[in-house]
Amino acid sequence: MRKKVLTILLMAVMLLASCGSESGNPINLEEETGILSGTSETYGIVEVTADKESYNRFTGELNLANDRVNYRPICISVNNIIQCLPQRGLSQCDILIEIETEAGITRTMALYADTRDVELVGSVRSLRNQFMELLYPFDPIIVHIGTSIFADAAIAENNLRTIDANVFRTAIWQDRSRLDRYREEHTYFTSASLIETAIDKMALRTESDNMINAFNFVEGGTKTTPSSGTCSRITWMFSPGYDGDFRYDEESGMYEAWQHGEERYDANNMENLEFENVFVVIVSRDVYPGSESYAGGLPRYDYTTGGTAYYVSNGSYEKCIWLKGDYSTRLSFYYGNEEDLVNKSRHELEEIPINTGRSYIAIVRSENLDTVEIED
Repeated sequence: MRKKVLTILLMAVMLLASCGSESGNPINLEEETGILSGTSETYGIVEVTADKESYNRFTGELNLANDRVNYRPICISVNNIIQCLPQRGLSQCDILIEIETEAGITRTMALYADTRDVELVGSVRSLRNQFMELLYPFDPIIVHIGTSIFADAAIAENNLRTIDANVFRTAIWQDRSRLDRYREEHTYFTSASLIETAIDKMALRTESDNMINAFNFVEGGTKTTPSSGTCSRITWMFSPGYDGDFRYDEESGMYEAWQHGEERYDANNMENLEFENVFVVIVSRDVYPGSESYAGGLPRYDYTTGGTAYYVSNGSYEKCIWLKGDYSTRLSFYYGNEEDLVNKSRHELEEIPINTGRSYIAIVRSENLDTVEIED
């Protein structure tokens, strides 16, 4: 049995290696006019007729369509390798999570309370367990193309049904006009209409009894200012080739995303990615046994012990601590330091109030803690 497991693992590593050795340059959007070759029948938005005045538990705002109350969120695995850029649809997500996967490359997971206004999202890539652990407490519907064997194990263990476009091919659309400049795995997208159709055809459960908030949001109409100091910019390293960089815009009150020395933007609407809240979460990371020969190993993150975090919002930051725990418990942020993690229970800690709005979460390996820099 052990030999069979190791053989499967080796096959998965070889498959990942074939995806990781990518080359080329990010496309210049100014040269991308007319590159999309589909029609409204292959992708597009879905008309929303309900008023948008209900509580959105992922932003703390009253902007959710009334017919999507108690609806499961949609989460989409989106490519972030340099050679796939620019991405589409990320300016409209409620929460964006970024984590290093293999070979130092990061991947993102976009969470939406409602995707019906989003024309295209992608490029769509495979699912990783480190994202699933963070998403599971919200009872999500996850859209992806393929998995790792560890994500497969988590799907089976937690009795999840996902929209895997390797199985349900009509959940994605391929922009074949990109093939002359992109590798094939960077040409697949999903959309509002494709997701709605997949949910219907797969008869997926859409209602949820799980209505926990993503964060400890402040009262509506109020705003908090983190107390550790001012923050006009926060930067860090995921790996030697991938960085995090958020810069505060006083006029908008938002943090604008940069990466690789360039502004990060959404090719759907040419808007910069910007967020009210930025979280940098320092997490212990090792690799799955048996995978060490591939690019230093396939990452495994430990969400059970807690650690240091930075919360950035409203032009300021809070150096704090985070806790999660098992699969069913959400990621939470508290005042304190790592001594408090040892000496206090979760119930003795004070949870940090979080401003309403869109949020970005970076999961950063603990050995890169010293790369976090904050400018006044």
